[in-house]
Amino acid sequence: MPTIVGDSVSSSPFETDEWVAAARKARLSYVLASNAADFSIEPVRASMTEKAAQLSYEHFLSWGTGEDGPLIWPGPPVLLPLGVDILDEDHAKVTFCDGSDYWVDQDESRLSQGVIATTTLVRTADGVRREYDATSRTSCDATGAPIARFDPAPQPLGPITEADVIPPTGSGAGGE
Repeated sequence: MPTIVGDSVSSSPFETDEWVAAARKARLSYVLASNAADFSIEPVRASMTEKAAQLSYEHFLSWGTGEDGPLIWPGPPVLLPLGVDILDEDHAKVTFCDGSDYWVDQDESRLSQGVIATTTLVRTADGVRREYDATSRTSCDATGAPIARFDPAPQPLGPITEADVIPPTGSGAGGE
């Protein structure tokens, strides 16, 4: 796994919440899996339910294969925590302003054009895991979200086919 260089947390009052930390971990695992075209990696197994890992893999297949290859994330998602909704002792939703479009051309003005993203989480016997992510079309301002980079920088994968993408092997946590 690459080292993360730069800011990894914001000044949001929600940043210290355990649910926010778990949501960030799961969103980061998706980025790492996408950059490697490998959804069997340990970060995915450790941060997603089996169903979430499968949905992430299928989402990647729908846009990451083809002539141009997948988008390579130069760093973690650009997320500003907006709130935590505790559903019960084992379930929560974390809402972020997602400014990850910043990575398209690394233009900071894109941060003001973020979108609302929600991560639903479940507490299992071996940790908090992502169940589902949803992104709305509702605009928000992600200015102030942490921006970090991977070191070493990920290399483009080039054109890939579905056969080149490694599917999830199961998180082992259930939580379906």
